[in-house]
Amino acid sequence: MTGWWLNPDYFALESANTLRFLPVSGSYKVVAHMSGKYFSIVRMNGENEATLSDDGHGALWLMGWGVGSPSQDYQFGWNTGQNYCMPEVSSKVYKFTGKAGPEKGSSFGQRFRYDYISCKLFFQNGYGGEFETVTLANDGTASLVKLTDSYNIELADGVTLEEGKEYVLTVDLTGGISNAIVSFKEASGTEAPAPELVQTFYFDFGPNNVANRGDITSSPDANGNYWNNITSNSGNYASAGTPYGELVNSSNVETEYVLTLDNRFSTNGKSNGGGLLEPQADLLNDFAIPTATEDYFFMEKSEDNSSFTISGLDTGKAYKFYAFGSRNATQVRIADYIITGANTCTMEHQTSGTDLGGSGINQNIRNVCESELIYPDGEGKIKFTLHRNQGDYIALNALKMEEYSNL
Repeated sequence: MTGWWLNPDYFALESANTLRFLPVSGSYKVVAHMSGKYFSIVRMNGENEATLSDDGHGALWLMGWGVGSPSQDYQFGWNTGQNYCMPEVSSKVYKFTGKAGPEKGSSFGQRFRYDYISCKLFFQNGYGGEFETVTLANDGTASLVKLTDSYNIELADGVTLEEGKEYVLTVDLTGGISNAIVSFKEASGTEAPAPELVQTFYFDFGPNNVANRGDITSSPDANGNYWNNITSNSGNYASAGTPYGELVNSSNVETEYVLTLDNRFSTNGKSNGGGLLEPQADLLNDFAIPTATEDYFFMEKSEDNSSFTISGLDTGKAYKFYAFGSRNATQVRIADYIITGANTCTMEHQTSGTDLGGSGINQNIRNVCESELIYPDGEGKIKFTLHRNQGDYIALNALKMEEYSNL
């Protein structure tokens, strides 16, 4: 669901490919707007749009200006057939949640106009049945909105909403449709939880203790971290199909995760291949381990899109990757590191070039690229691909993978 806006009253994102539907059970029509990357939802009664029943169940429709979805650029207005179906989120309770934003150029989710609102509730998608009585909840609602004589909901005199802040319009019909109670207040406790780091993995790519080419990283390193050595196993090459596992995390806890090479990789480093021999901790932090930066996997000039796959991952979690590549060469060499699971991220990373690391230093000494959170595919796999952006040889020296929950 990367890039899609999810209506917070209709959906909760359970994992990369799983949405939880929030309203009460019933029949709904869901339309996916592919170009805009959002959904519109209408409650149905057979083949017809649902209406509000006498017992307070069904559909409640919102019309007017200053309210819109997915943003203020889609205001509902007063035209029949263009109204918004408020979801029944619990028995006889309806909700419309949004942030305050400008009338024009608002972002998805900014569903209330910050400086003007005049909207009204109807029993159907258009004019007709409406409430004969509406009361404002005694919860501070009157400090933000007022009711007109015809029960339009408008901002209270002198009130403007705080742009970017989230507000909730709730209609409570548990006392019957003749006793509609409207609440409008700032959202509380609705901010998305911060992702929580579960564990970290380190990977050293290169030769398997070959003189002048590269060494494995011993664990724990100077920082107390444990590494997974992804090494050559056929001369100077690492063969396609080779599995490395079970992977250990930075605390040396073994997991069921496995890294498998999808293609053959060449290996080199140290004085023979121009790896970074003296990494600086103030520049590379936890990557500043000489045996990790001195050697690397790389693609030959004739190769492209070489990859490896990490499998056995938890589909309920997400993963962030940090990659470091460096090879001493005057030629400009730029890698595209492409990470693909349920979503995809491409990281551009220059490993080599004249004076890249400073005067006379023709390799990367400081830059580590960082991905967005990547969700595994349905089989618990994430693929890491080396793609040639520019230059002959494309290198990857070291990699860090962080696992996150609480998404």
